[in-house]
Amino acid sequence: MSPNPRLTKAQRQWVDRFIAQHPGARQVEIRAGLSGTRTVVIEWQERLSVPWVVGATHPGRSWHYHTLNVKLNKSGAPMPTSQHVWRTTYPHCLLEGRNRSLVLASPQQFVLPIAPLLDCPPPLNPAITKPKARYKRKPHLS
Repeated sequence: MSPNPRLTKAQRQWVDRFIAQHPGARQVEIRAGLSGTRTVVIEWQERLSVPWVVGATHPGRSWHYHTLNVKLNKSGAPMPTSQHVWRTTYPHCLLEGRNRSLVLASPQQFVLPIAPLLDCPPPLNPAITKPKARYKRKPHLS
């Protein structure tokens, strides 16, 4: 195997399309596999919304840091063994006094503690592939 594996044209097109869909994404590493497959490591980060904290002087943002290991076959299609790992960094803000709650915009909603409101749902794997349709066999009449 070559020390610097290269992508085929179809694999390069898939990586370029994926990077175009995820702003700030960059290709980190390419590993060679058997029979022309390549494992590509892509990293990007995603900024989440800023919660409004009563009494906070410097509210920050939450971030998702993503790492995707996707195996591409020779024709450029992703294989279903992709691994998506993410890490969430919560905002840092200075709270005055003992105020440790968030007030939601609507007056009908309650004041909630900070921890449950900042727990955002985990992101989905962006390289999920649909299983190929299989044809049903006709019953064999003998």
